[in-house]
Amino acid sequence: MRGAVVLAGGEAKRFGGLDKMFLQIQEGITLIEAVVKRLDFVDEVVVATNNEEKAKRISLLLDVPCLIDSYPGILGGILSGLRHLSSEKVLVLGGDMPLVNSSVVNRLFSNLKEYEAAVPIHPNGFIEPLHGVLRRSRAIRVLPKMGAFMRVRRLYEDLNAWVPVSTLRELDPELLSFINVND
Repeated sequence: MRGAVVLAGGEAKRFGGLDKMFLQIQEGITLIEAVVKRLDFVDEVVVATNNEEKAKRISLLLDVPCLIDSYPGILGGILSGLRHLSSEKVLVLGGDMPLVNSSVVNRLFSNLKEYEAAVPIHPNGFIEPLHGVLRRSRAIRVLPKMGAFMRVRRLYEDLNAWVPVSTLRELDPELLSFINVND
């Protein structure tokens, strides 16, 4: 089985206090709804967010579990999601990435045959940590030992697997999968 943790926390700083998860990007469809709908190629999805009010609002929109982060920050959201899922192979996706491409994600999942994680990396060393896949069993052991404010890159460094974006361009030539609403 394959699952996905969609990270929908954040403090709404970039949009003048508006929470981008609830922005309508198509008629009657919010950003978080659009992202989750594109994940029909995985077996289970969970959304992790940073507060109870937001979790309730998301739960009204979606028919997937919405959890509160285990501790503040992205890593806390990842840990909450992993604890809830039963899938061993898990996509970690930003809730603000509506152009997720199933072919790209499937390629990343195929890299888990040999590695603990598969995260796109650009030639300049920039990684796409909120568009990576990992093995649940290993990550769930590593995450509780990491500090709440540790960088996400550190998690993937511990799991050790970078996938050059050049190998993904045949599936997504413009790398639109990695665009988030902040771009």
